[in-house]
Amino acid sequence: MDEDDIITIENLKPGQKFTLDMGLREVIFTKLEEPKKFTMEDWFDDEVEIYIMEDKIEEDEPLHYAFENMTLEEGLKKNEGKFGKNLIMYDFIGRVVEGIEMEEEEEEEEAEEEQEQEQEQEQEQKQEQEQEQEAKAETNTEIKKQEQKKEEVKAEVAKNSENNDTAK
Repeated sequence: MDEDDIITIENLKPGQKFTLDMGLREVIFTKLEEPKKFTMEDWFDDEVEIYIMEDKIEEDEPLHYAFENMTLEEGLKKNEGKFGKNLIMYDFIGRVVEGIEMEEEEEEEEAEEEQEQEQEQEQEQKQEQEQEQEAKAETNTEIKKQEQKKEEVKAEVAKNSENNDTAK
């Protein structure tokens, strides 16, 4: 949130939430991927997806929204001569934003920390797997060396046996 209780729409990240006091109700918004697109809760019976027309949300200022993407000017033009349910763009029954409350950033930080912990665990698992593979490779090398020694001993025994047989 910017200074003086102003939210700049383009600075919001997808998933970020804020609540606006619109006089009648507190309305919860969640930023979606598409620019200016949000889910809006607690204004209608069901959650809806809307586009906010303004670039900034400020206390004591009106706020407009529509169900399709357009500019504020386009919405005003499309609304000319229309009333009630025929409107294309809406303004919270003419009410201004009476209060702004951003969702605590702690939740975002917690999500980032969880993600970092998961990455650390993945790295630890990779290191463990690499160590296991190295240990297996060393074990295989040791086994080969032992087998080679056995062959050498067998060859030596066979040679000694031949020498003993020849000496007899």
